[in-house]
Amino acid sequence: MSRDGKLMQPITHGEFDVIQEVGMDRKKGVVYFIASPYNFTQRYLYQAKLTGKGEAKRLSPIAQSGQHRYSLSPNGRWAMHTFSNAQTPPVIERISLPDHKRVKLITDNAQARREFEALGLQPKEFVKVRSGELLLDAFMIKPVHFDPSKKYPVIIDVYGEPASSTVQDVWTGGSAWHQYLANLGYIVVSIDNRGANTPRGREWRKCIYGEVGTFACQDQAQGIQDLARQYSFIDLSRVGITGWSGGGSQTLNCMFRYPDVFHTGIAVAFVSDQRLYDTIYQERYMNTPQANPDGYRKGSPITYVEGLKGNLLLIHGTGDDNVHYQSCEMLVNELVRHSKIFSQISYPMRTHSINERAGTPLHLRNSKAHISQIGLQQLATAVLAEAADGLLLDLADTLACETKLVADLLQRHLLLADAEEHLDNLLLAVGQGREGAVYLTSQRLIDQRAVGHRRVVVDQHVEQAVVLTLDERCVYGYVATRNLQRI
Repeated sequence: MSRDGKLMQPITHGEFDVIQEVGMDRKKGVVYFIASPYNFTQRYLYQAKLTGKGEAKRLSPIAQSGQHRYSLSPNGRWAMHTFSNAQTPPVIERISLPDHKRVKLITDNAQARREFEALGLQPKEFVKVRSGELLLDAFMIKPVHFDPSKKYPVIIDVYGEPASSTVQDVWTGGSAWHQYLANLGYIVVSIDNRGANTPRGREWRKCIYGEVGTFACQDQAQGIQDLARQYSFIDLSRVGITGWSGGGSQTLNCMFRYPDVFHTGIAVAFVSDQRLYDTIYQERYMNTPQANPDGYRKGSPITYVEGLKGNLLLIHGTGDDNVHYQSCEMLVNELVRHSKIFSQISYPMRTHSINERAGTPLHLRNSKAHISQIGLQQLATAVLAEAADGLLLDLADTLACETKLVADLLQRHLLLADAEEHLDNLLLAVGQGREGAVYLTSQRLIDQRAVGHRRVVVDQHVEQAVVLTLDERCVYGYVATRNLQRI
């Protein structure tokens, strides 16, 4: 720009975002900036002439795919450079510019890299999914002993707000929490919906102004459905979703507005009504509640409570100084008003991070993992109810029990799974226990015998059970299949 402000001339050219200016070399007449024209999950250093002539030049090494950060000296001749990606811990060095040559290695985290590689975990895979005409960035993590011929339940980790992004090719401690969930037998997925803080241009960022929460759950729903079309091992009958803060809000929106897509949700430290959140954030993206009342209503999960069908866990700290506990209480009142069943964990006097006091972080993580397993496990009743009817009648006849009693008990409480494989992949065990109790279990194929025209399995192991008592008869139920493993 000229000194009088009358002449403006662009320094860079092309359809890409300049993410951040990091410095300049006035003597050489160049500016250094971060951009990533071809991959929105990565970051690279570029150089352009201050005159605007010529094309911008990438300086970050081609061999180092991922994200690069720089802290330049005042004269632009030296820089501290940090490189990492999803599989590589940070490598920090001092370099010279513009040749990008190493002057001194600060740390390469070689030991951390070796220890991480020794775990033999599945890598974080970056993929593309569609929501209508939009192509969205996503990642997925598979279990260590992944079998592409099987169907796997899914856990989606969502944020969905315009302040940040979850799908980034950068080191995040090896994604330890996601890897833990994956190795419980899930495919862990995350999708960057419209408006996420990624370098995808003005329209991408501006399209959600006044509409925060409106499009996000649509993109999440359509995105996971498209992922299942691409990969046959994705089981759309068992989809869970979880998120924290804004991600908790989007979890609720997904559970309430797309209940046939999302079956189990864990919402942590969420905003249930956008009118309750602080003005410096909410009005930045939504205008004021007075100027945009319809946008606030449409984007708030509390508006759609009546749509809940699946398993929902609410987690909140009563001392949350960011998203006040009032937000949780108001949602609970609305859930109760609509006779919706849900679970809730309130952590006394914990803040937005819910990490204060002994044992809290571990308890929260264990609770999330436990509810994910139980919630997706319970989907079986609906998934195979029709296919199970014939089997339940056979069991009733074989055990010489009153047919309706056993069928009703089992349909309500026996967990069934894997709709596509149906009964061919369902392992049941029927045996006589003490005092005439009936045990139904399904761990390993130990012995087979015919009961009517159905296949059943005699098994000695009951690791987990649903226990009912009616008069003096007990029915113990547990179902696991080859696909679900422990789930």
